[in-house]
Parts: sequence; C-alpha cells; structure tokens
Amino acid sequence: MTQTPRRGRHGRHFVENRQRAGEAPPAGSPPRRRRRPGFALIAMLVALVGVGVVTTSVVAGLPSSSGANTPEQAVDGFLAAIYDNHDPRAAGRYVCERARDDAELDRIVLRVSQQAEDYPGARTTWAYPPIRREGRTAAAEVTLTMTTANEQVASRELTFLLVDDGGWWVCDVRAR
Repeated sequence: MTQTPRRGRHGRHFVENRQRAGEAPPAGSPPRRRRRPGFALIAMLVALVGVGVVTTSVVAGLPSSSGANTPEQAVDGFLAAIYDNHDPRAAGRYVCERARDDAELDRIVLRVSQQAEDYPGARTTWAYPPIRREGRTAAAEVTLTMTTANEQVASRELTFLLVDDGGWWVCDVRAR
C-alpha cells in the first residue's frame, strides 16, 4: 500500500509564509510561482488594437472590394472625388488595387486644389462618348474641361482604362 505524502509544516503554505517574511525557502524546495496579470493585460491590449484597426478601416472608408457597377460610374466617381470633392481616399475607392498609389492620389488632389486657388470660381467638367467595352475591360475617352470665372477654357484629353474584377475599376489614365 502506498502512502500519500502529507504536507505538514514544510508544505507549500509554510514556504510561502517564510518567503513573505523575508526568509529564504528551505534548500531543495521549488521556487514560488507568482500569478502575473501580464498575459491577461497583453491579451486585452491585442483585442483593443484589433478593434481599433477594424473601427478605423470602417470609419476611414478604406477602399471597398466591390468596385463600381458600371465603367461609367467608375470614371464619374473617380473624377468627382478628384475635381469636385478633392478627396484622394474617395478617388482610391475607384482605382484597382494593383494601380492604387495613395501618395500619387494625394499629389493629384493637391495640384487640383492649388489650381482651384489660382483660379477662383473655376469649374472642371468632363464628358465622354459611350464607353467601349471588350469583355472584362473597357476604355473611356474623356475630355476634361476647365472653365475659369472669366470664361477662359482649357481642355485635356484622357483615356481611362478600366477592368471588371468584381466591379469596375480605373486601372490606368493616359493623356492622349
């Protein structure tokens, strides 16, 4: 018959009491383990950071993964974001992922904003004939027209290349 060891005076509680009193534990006894709130604190911080990232992406309106319903909506949405709203993030929602460059969109909007300051009262409009579709790609021949307050007019011809990848996206803009 095996005898169960008993914990008497020199059991776990005796050792903990001696350590609290500043005495060294008896030789050969295992070191005392303290419960640390570190793991729980780290887990809570990770959860808070995760919630913050998700909230920021929703509030900031990161580019959606659906694209526009038509090539026309992609072109109009992109140009309105640049010329009407001066919003590079909104413009990015119409640009395909492989071509999206936030820094470049920031530069474009900055140039357009500076142009609006240089020519107060100016307005930019755009027009295009029916967009040519070829399967999952399309090309839009766009004429941008800026009219100043004193009726001076400047035009620029652009070609928008669009791709249907779960929605229509602007993937390239070229001067003609």
